[in-house]
Amino acid sequence: MVAVRAKHIMTTVEDVVVLEIPNTREKALETIRHHPHSTYPVVQKETKKYKGVFRSLMLLEKPNEEQLSLLIEDDVEPALPTTGVVELARKLLRTRLTMLPVVDSIENREIIGVVSVSDIIHKVVALQKLDASIQEYYQRYLTVAWEETPIPLAAKILQYSGQQGLALLDARGHLRGFVTYTDFIKVAEIINRESHSRTSSLGEDEPGSWDSETIIIIGEKVLTFPEKSVKTIMVTNVITVYEKATLTEVAKLSRAHNIDQMPVLDVNNRLVGMIDQWHILRAYVDWIEQKKENKE
Repeated sequence: MVAVRAKHIMTTVEDVVVLEIPNTREKALETIRHHPHSTYPVVQKETKKYKGVFRSLMLLEKPNEEQLSLLIEDDVEPALPTTGVVELARKLLRTRLTMLPVVDSIENREIIGVVSVSDIIHKVVALQKLDASIQEYYQRYLTVAWEETPIPLAAKILQYSGQQGLALLDARGHLRGFVTYTDFIKVAEIINRESHSRTSSLGEDEPGSWDSETIIIIGEKVLTFPEKSVKTIMVTNVITVYEKATLTEVAKLSRAHNIDQMPVLDVNNRLVGMIDQWHILRAYVDWIEQKKENKE
């Protein structure tokens, strides 16, 4: 059996959305609106060499930062075409990135493609027979929100939760929808905000001090959200999975609907947890390691 490597499953650079630096936050926001992803490879504009990765989440974590170069992670080591799929899976789990850039060589660092978590799940995991239940892998303790929560507050709740998505409930506690970071970014706006600072050129006790003020206007651009309820941007046709489903079934659902996370329901259709692409990836790595132990 031929070992699966990055070159076998990667998405080639022609089909990848790449950001360039130097650039601005506005450019990143525009890109996300047209091509919504959670992670993007970043290259130097002049040389096209790999410089790091950008997570959409950074727009929420640093809403006042305007330069794209200060929003990227430049310490993420890229993969090579010969990197094996298990090593790729381990790197993605370690970095919690949704994709790893693939470069032609460590020396040249020209991007030739990316390997995403979805590439591994759809092209490798979904073709395996992982009959183990998802029960030992899915996340049971969740942060959720009411569907009438204002969008700015819901964005903060998602940010503080540490999750990739937020399940939204109605007043009776029933699952109504789902939102991710990209749903928030797509409705975000960058506005100019001014603050005024008053100084006096004379001492307080000197004559004319009240007439000698200087007003300094400090301008900054801030990421803002509309004051609407989060249900106006949520996905309502939520794909769910039952808690006794197998990992292969979940991987196939992920491939069929091109989604990276699913709410988990019990037999009474009550929300009991969430399973995402990293849970599936972790299960795959565990399965590979168990097979290796059995051979030894």
